[in-house]
Amino acid sequence: MKRPPARSTPDELITLLDYCAETGVLKWKFREGLVNQYFNTRFAGKVAGSVHGAYFTIHFAGINYCSHRVIWKIMTGKDPDGSIDHIDGNGYNNAWANLRDVTHNQNMWNSKLFENNTSGYRGVSFIKAHGRWRAAICAGGKKQHLGYFKSPELAHAAFKDATFKMRDEYARVD
Repeated sequence: MKRPPARSTPDELITLLDYCAETGVLKWKFREGLVNQYFNTRFAGKVAGSVHGAYFTIHFAGINYCSHRVIWKIMTGKDPDGSIDHIDGNGYNNAWANLRDVTHNQNMWNSKLFENNTSGYRGVSFIKAHGRWRAAICAGGKKQHLGYFKSPELAHAAFKDATFKMRDEYARVD
């Protein structure tokens, strides 16, 4: 997805869209003029955008954009500095209280468990050579070994402790 174009000021977006900060829903506004009657009949007052993968996207000026990035621009008057993180991990929840501007690393820290995870726990993997479960966490771009454990639950407990110390409000351990 692309970022909202620089030529689209927040004022222009606000004239086209209504955003409800509580529900996170973007709707097309009614447009004045005879030329816009077709638009108004089909779209005015209806939800803007559609589901695309894990997010809502909106078709604007011939390009698809992530709705949460458009919302950020509408609400703050500028593009986000980094990524927009959905605090609860639900990419469809665009309520203003659920969005925050974060670095790429912070966004990854708050991501859901990857589909290829075989242990069922974040930060835990089985090491055949040792016959034990290893806990590890990425910090400063490098993987830090937290130890080997007899069970995945013990390894996950070590990962949780490290996560809460290192990642603060961005910690996701499930």
